[in-house]
Amino acid sequence: MAYAEFDQVMVELVDYAYEDASFDDETLRLARFCLLDSIGCAVAASKDHD
Repeated sequence: MAYAEFDQVMVELVDYAYEDASFDDETLRLARFCLLDSIGCAVAASKDHD
């Protein structure tokens, strides 16, 4: 089996994703708005032929 070595940025991203973090209500509210905006843009772009 081959061993793949990952660069430091990838290791830090995985560590961040798996750590327990608590966010305040304002941060979660803003993240929700960003997610909804991204979904809205994706839906609007799906009708664009370009």
